[in-house]
Formats: sequence, structure tokens, C-alpha cells
Amino acid sequence: VPGYPNGRILSPTEGPGFLIAYTPSNPGAGADLTYAVPTNTRWRIQSFGGNFIASAAVANRYIKIGFNSSVGYLWLGEALIAVTASQNILLYAAAIQPYTAAEASRFFIPLPPGIFLLQSAGLAMTVSTLTGSIQAGDTWSGFSLLVEEWLDNV
Repeated sequence: VPGYPNGRILSPTEGPGFLIAYTPSNPGAGADLTYAVPTNTRWRIQSFGGNFIASAAVANRYIKIGFNSSVGYLWLGEALIAVTASQNILLYAAAIQPYTAAEASRFFIPLPPGIFLLQSAGLAMTVSTLTGSIQAGDTWSGFSLLVEEWLDNV
């Protein structure tokens, strides 16, 4: 072990984590993103972004971001306004106070600063978009995810 014979044993999650950016693949048309935390890692989400293009189908879409586990949702945040038909929006999420931007094409969702997501035996966690009233021609793209990451003992 790292502390043998007389040293201090350190947890892999002590101290600051490693800041790393991920770019999840785009889901197909009419589908939401689901991105799994890699095995044996712990994440604290710093920011999340993406582009949503609503098709011409008439319906209001309600944009949400969720942290999910194999036992249910840990957190769910929703944009303050709806996306309308043929609208192209940029979604931003970080540990901020929710607000509605003056520019209708920018949506801001707050992220909780203290939630850790992990992937270990028996517990699988994901980051996902959940678009209420998503239509078959709606598309998500251009995702970016900035996380503070720790590696668990492997």
C-alpha cells in the first residue's frame, strides 16, 4: 500500500481533482444525450454546454439536464423558458443562479456545486439532457463537458 510501512495513506479523492474536458458524441435526431461517468472515476461537473435545434414541428420543448443513477435521479434542472418550433439555442450549465438571457437563443441552467457522480460496482451514474416534448426532427449537437475528476483505486 502507498503508506507502508509508516507513511500516511492517502485517498485518491483527497485534494483537488484533475480538470478535464469531454466531448460526448451527438445523439440521433429526436433523441437526448446520455453520457456515463467512466468506470472507477468520480466527477464533479464544472460546466456543461450544447446546441439544440428544434424542428419546424409546432410544439414547445422543455430543456432539462439531469444527473441520474441506477437507483433514480439525483438532480434535475430546467431552463426557465421553452424552446419553440424552428428555434436554435445554445445551452449553458454551471454553478450559477438560474436566469433568462436577454438573447432568446441562450439558455442557462444551474448545476449543483456539491454533487459527485461516480461509476463503481453496483452504481452507474450519467449526465443527460431530457427534452420534454422532443420531436423526431429535433437535434442535439456540439456538447462540451468540463469535469473535476478523481480516479478511484483500481
